[in-house]
Amino acid sequence: AGDLDGRGGAGRVRPPDVEKSSGRYGGRPGRSRSRSRGAGEVVRVVGGPPERGDVPQPGGLLRTKLTVPRPRPGALPRTKLIEHLSAVSAPGRLTLVVAGAGWGKSTLLASWIDSRPDADRHAWLSVDEGDNDIVRFWSYLVAALGAHDPGSLAASARLLAAPGVTVVDEVVPALLNELSVVTEPLTLVVDDYHMLTNVEVHRSMQLLVEQLPSGLRLVIASRTTPALPLTRLRGQGRLAELTVAQLRLSASDA
Repeated sequence: AGDLDGRGGAGRVRPPDVEKSSGRYGGRPGRSRSRSRGAGEVVRVVGGPPERGDVPQPGGLLRTKLTVPRPRPGALPRTKLIEHLSAVSAPGRLTLVVAGAGWGKSTLLASWIDSRPDADRHAWLSVDEGDNDIVRFWSYLVAALGAHDPGSLAASARLLAAPGVTVVDEVVPALLNELSVVTEPLTLVVDDYHMLTNVEVHRSMQLLVEQLPSGLRLVIASRTTPALPLTRLRGQGRLAELTVAQLRLSASDA
């Protein structure tokens, strides 16, 4: 799993190329499949050189995946749960929201962000099957985290655009180093994490979680428990968990 360049080397960035992608993941783990989709087709630049200046520009990334969804019309306000989420979600800590479909995970997190005074320092990524391509996944994460200051993650963006770079060994450490000097806390929400099945993507996220910078608040929403070092984080007091028990409506919510 994770052979991206077709010549071995799991998690390695392919040479610059341009491909048309439907945004869906197909084929074996770590490899993208090109399919013509007609209207709405996205031209995606993978591993290309910078388009201008010193910072590579994210070519073909869908803004909708990086946009905080609006709460559903008529959704019940979950004031107490939002307050609880604000209390337990601290910088340098992972907050995990795990429940099946229909439990309102995305709506809760969108409402929580909307309620915060620092909402402009919250990054969002809606995961889909196509993000099992490790380069695509981290391109989206870097774009999301760098949206508040496009030049702040320049080293990570350059590495993602360079051929032959290993994501786990080079890109993620560079990103951690850049995030370690952030002075104002950032929040990253990764929604629909259960869509990720590529072992290399899990490995890269394990590194991020284990070395989570003190200025980054990480929130993951998933239908299933993710393959992350949760036992270790729990023992270190660096994990907050919300499950069906907390998401279930109470009499005060009605």
